[in-house]
This record gives sequence, C-alpha cells and structure tokens, in this order.
Amino acid sequence: MSKIKAKIILEIAGFPEKHVEETIKKVIEKIETTDKYTLDEKEIFPIEKKDETFATFAETIITFENIVDVYEFCFNFMPSSIDIIEPEDNISIKSNEFNDGINDLIATIHHQDMFLKNSNANFKKINENLNKLLLNFVTYLHKDGKNVQEMQKFIGVSEEKIKEFVKTLNN
Repeated sequence: MSKIKAKIILEIAGFPEKHVEETIKKVIEKIETTDKYTLDEKEIFPIEKKDETFATFAETIITFENIVDVYEFCFNFMPSSIDIIEPEDNISIKSNEFNDGINDLIATIHHQDMFLKNSNANFKKINENLNKLLLNFVTYLHKDGKNVQEMQKFIGVSEEKIKEFVKTLNN
C-alpha cells in the first residue's frame, strides 16, 4: 500500500494564554519526533481570545505509512479536521487493518463513555456536597441574624443563590 498524505488541523483552546501557546508547541514537537509518520509542513496561527479562553490552531501536512497509523494519530491527537490529499483516488485497505482501526475506535468510544459517566457521577456528588455546605453557611448566618447582603459578603455567593436557600429555611 502506498503512503498516505493528509492535511490535518489541530486546535488548542484553554486558559491562560501561555498554556495554550506551550501546548500547541508541545503537540507539534511530539508529532515531529515520532517514527510512525512524517511532518512535512506546519503553520501555527496566532492565538485569539474567545470569550474567557484562548485558542489557536495549526495546519499541518503529515505523511503516514498506512491507514492504521492515520487512525492512531487521530486517537492520540484528536485533530479537528483531516483531509486525505494522497493518494487522490481510492485507498486500499486490508480487512485486518480495517478491523484494527474499527476496534480501536470502539475501544476509545467505550473508554470515553466510561470517563464521562464517572465524571458526571463525581460532579453530582460534588454539587450535592457543595449545596449542603452552602446550606450550612446560610443556616448559621441566618440564625446569627445576618441579612442576604451580609451573607453574600461572608460566603461570596450571589444574592439570588442565597435567597433560594433562605426560602427553604423559612418554609
């Protein structure tokens, strides 16, 4: 099978700006130092601020030995876009290479699904505990005769959220 050449876009977003800048450089460096593919071209674009985060992207041209390496690259680097530019016509793939790629995809999906389920469970537990803690603060300050504005100064939570808790105390 002939080599596969692809135009690939990699995006990085986050905070602070320096972290985004360092991360895109590390990603490109990691691509450059691997034996499985060759980075033929790269262009890193300037960082832009988007809402509360910073974002940048890199356009690359990468040559792969085979389709399995393309799959592996996608799993490892999660590019936002990939466009096969060579070969221009059909890509021939052996069934075992296709099976390997599909099985890697399925394994990755299952891993991400489990991670998301665990993260959601952890988030719910943290949120429950945070609400209990906030309720304890509001209860204590309410018994101490503090009004909502005074509670807001002590706790650092919006007045609207405190009012929700005060309503439950008065019921």
